[in-house]
Amino acid sequence: MKQTIFFLLLLTVFMTACQTPDRTFSKYGVSFTYPAGWQIRDNAESKTTSRIQLTRTGSDDGGITIIRIFDEEDMAETHIDLYTTGMRREGILENMRIEERIPDSYGSYSGWSISYTGTDQSKPYIGKIFILRTEERSCRIITQEALADQEENRSSRELIEKTFRIDPLPSIHQEFEKAFDTPSPEEETEA
Repeated sequence: MKQTIFFLLLLTVFMTACQTPDRTFSKYGVSFTYPAGWQIRDNAESKTTSRIQLTRTGSDDGGITIIRIFDEEDMAETHIDLYTTGMRREGILENMRIEERIPDSYGSYSGWSISYTGTDQSKPYIGKIFILRTEERSCRIITQEALADQEENRSSRELIEKTFRIDPLPSIHQEFEKAFDTPSPEEETEA
């Protein structure tokens, strides 16, 4: 009995040690945790727009999440129109069907979303486009995956969504406070 308990304890420790830890992304005013089995590509497209793309390692089409952050309030809605029109025009997904816009949330942020379906080389796909807003920023998040991979990607999608945060932009007032609250070298010497 003792040997069985010891073996199970040893097996648990070994299994835990073999798991690859999750990673954290924090840049462009957003942060989230994503599984080690996913790759990330990011770039600042302009002074006010950044793009982050996550894909499951070794998968061309299995799972994708694209996060786009806009410092200008209405840009995300404009991009929705451009994105869906472009997908139809370019024939990215055949038989594309776009649902109506509905109130929705992503993580702890409220906004709205549009769901879509289509096929690529006879493989069915499902996707969702979220638009989120804070007081200073807007964000577009696209999740898309082959329907066959939906269950396999579920825990990864849930981890990214659960940990997703939009950081507030520092205000000019905060920057001035920070500059004036920092004592000069002379003030530090006097104290």
